[in-house]
Amino acid sequence: MPERRIQAAVLNLDGVPTDAASFHARDWKPSGLEWVRELQRAGIPIGLASASQHAGEVLRRAKLLGVAPHQALIVADSISGIQAGRRGGFGLIIGVDRGGHRVALREAGADLVVEDLGELSLDTIEAWFEDQERPPPNLLARWDDFLGRLDGRMPVVALDYDGTLTPIVERPELARIPSSTREALARLAERYETIIISGRARADVQALVGLDNLIYAGSHGFDISGPPAADSGPALGRQLESSLQQAAAWLAQELESIDGVLIENKRFSVAVHYRRVDPRRVAAIERAMDQALARHSGLKKTGGKKIFELRPDIDWDKGKALLRLLDRLPSKGSGARSKAKPAGTAFPIYVGDDDTDEDAFAVLAERGAGVVVTDRPKPTRARYSLQDPKEVEFFLRRLAEI
Repeated sequence: MPERRIQAAVLNLDGVPTDAASFHARDWKPSGLEWVRELQRAGIPIGLASASQHAGEVLRRAKLLGVAPHQALIVADSISGIQAGRRGGFGLIIGVDRGGHRVALREAGADLVVEDLGELSLDTIEAWFEDQERPPPNLLARWDDFLGRLDGRMPVVALDYDGTLTPIVERPELARIPSSTREALARLAERYETIIISGRARADVQALVGLDNLIYAGSHGFDISGPPAADSGPALGRQLESSLQQAAAWLAQELESIDGVLIENKRFSVAVHYRRVDPRRVAAIERAMDQALARHSGLKKTGGKKIFELRPDIDWDKGKALLRLLDRLPSKGSGARSKAKPAGTAFPIYVGDDDTDEDAFAVLAERGAGVVVTDRPKPTRARYSLQDPKEVEFFLRRLAEI
């Protein structure tokens, strides 16, 4: 696949000024104007155009001749504008939802859908023009395909927490699930078996979600509990638990001089967050993690979004935890728990956003559906994608209505 470096942006929006220099139109939100100016500061030419049947016509109206469509992005708030971008082969097609049309814009071919252009970052946009594969098809846009795979089977829904039910934030304790998402999750759990599998400590994620009728698996599945009395994760010897606690204490002392670092002792793992750390100090943090690994046997180092983590060096991950739960959980029927159904009648779904979720996507490749939450291309084993926690909530609501 050839490289797709961004060379231009075309705005195909109702009510925008006809002069590309006049981005002070009254109906533009300040955040949207700032997004346009960010593109300008990055040296990306911007043109305005009305809907067209072909990319060449769009680019001609925008006075951006010489730019190949796959090197340009198009922003549109109409179905026809999105369709024109798709037919023309634009490198990135962004839909602006001005009121409840997210799914229609998705079905028309939008790669990303936002309510406000201020939701987009230049970093996200540039990621689409790197030499990468596109994300899996959006689940909301491929709903009929999803229902065909479901084929009347009983969904069992498992989800990550951070980045899936709630946006990624700078400090873990600030990641609060929106009330509307909790409501959607509660409604889903009334009908279908619902599981949270998180890298957080189980007690932590259970308190954050605040619902009783879910299964909770913390520390990447090492610590499992919930209704009914679910099987626990793999047993850890006292020596291994001691090693984790000693490593946490050593890291706290070793990294105390680095501003912004956050050490999370989760009993079954030790996470070091560096989202708020000066990028120049990240290498020092990783060296400390390697030293801790060398000092304490039986552990392994893993990573994620702005995080390093020490875990037990055991063949166990979110995928294996999910399989254990799927094999042993009863099903729900008509709002009440019933006897376990025969094998093959459940349709497991796993929704997550991080590298640690790939193990769960892998085990569902043949028996269910993995759904990666991402706003940019990334290698993944998931069958479908959702853009962000907003779309996850939308998915939970639609699934609960089946």
